Amino acid sequence: MSALDLHTLCSTFGVRRGDQASLGSGFKLRSGLTALDDFFGGGLAFGVVTEWGVPLGCGGRHIVLKFLAAANRGSGVRADYPILWAYPDSPLGLNPPAWQALGIDLRYIAFARTNVPMHDLKAALLDPHYRLVIFDMPLGLSRDDYGFLARQARAQQKIIFILHNQLLSDARGNAFAKLRLNCGRSRIAPAHLIVTPVRGLASQPLTLQLEGLL
Repeated sequence: MSALDLHTLCSTFGVRRGDQASLGSGFKLRSGLTALDDFFGGGLAFGVVTEWGVPLGCGGRHIVLKFLAAANRGSGVRADYPILWAYPDSPLGLNPPAWQALGIDLRYIAFARTNVPMHDLKAALLDPHYRLVIFDMPLGLSRDDYGFLARQARAQQKIIFILHNQLLSDARGNAFAKLRLNCGRSRIAPAHLIVTPVRGLASQPLTLQLEGLL
């Protein structure tokens, strides 16, 4: 997808600019799941980059989807926070129709398949229209790219999710992500998901029942 094509998509897709609610200082997005929201101190803060280690098949992406469902539940007429989901050209792909069962209204999500997200998505990142941006398994992001994302998250009051298909290391990683977490199945209770803070939270790991996220 070319930058021009994606710019056209971002300019015309979904809700009109200005429809989304204005945000006050310290505003947070709640998932609606009490244990999860309490774990994040009342929800995810706007204006930050969050980085997630979510190996495929562990169920960790359902946590992100829980927040997205809350974000676009809105009034039933429009989305409170339009969403942009970018993913690489990969045989793994996505299955958005299955997300509707989780309460996600796909009308308010723009999907962009791109192997060069920082080039193709720059117009969207500079625009306040998309308050939630997900980079799913992004390819080739540099330190400068991460710095740009952090600046745009602050300037546009976005929540930017960066999802990696491997667990994050506490020894190295994205210095610009205010919150870094790992998600994985419990070895003792495979029907449970464990969320472990790597940076940004003083909380102990959170254990969630997977069926509570579905």
